[in-house]
Amino acid sequence: MPVNIYDELLALSARLTTAEARAAALEARVLKLETPPVVVPPPSKLGLVSYFRSTTLWDAVIAAKPQVCMINPGSGPGPSADSLYVGLVPKCKTAGLTVYGYVHSKGPTGYGTRPLADVKADILNHIAWYGVNGIFIDCTSTDPAYLPYYTDLWAAR
Repeated sequence: MPVNIYDELLALSARLTTAEARAAALEARVLKLETPPVVVPPPSKLGLVSYFRSTTLWDAVIAAKPQVCMINPGSGPGPSADSLYVGLVPKCKTAGLTVYGYVHSKGPTGYGTRPLADVKADILNHIAWYGVNGIFIDCTSTDPAYLPYYTDLWAAR
């Protein structure tokens, strides 16, 4: 039975350090795999994607101490800084949570077609307004032709 290199790299990535995981992801791209391995450095824990605006619920989230949580003030950072999240992100960080900001890349013609300038602006606004640790980009294309689009977004951080 043939070996699926993607599955092998994926299984291996769960046991790698962050530096080794980056190398595995690069190797997957070099091998021209359609989807690079998802890398979750051990030990992985539960993360939370939230779409609620309740300080009571956020207090419960912080008390539960997920390793990662994601904020989404308005299908991205919103049109301006949201005071709830301006105060919430430092509170989450103080409690030891890693906070990601939600951004989508779906445009009118499909995944990965939202104007690059709009996605970059959302990334920069999440960082400037809320001080997030990182960005989660949703609605991504699986077409390898979009790799330059996402590589350019990586540089925006």
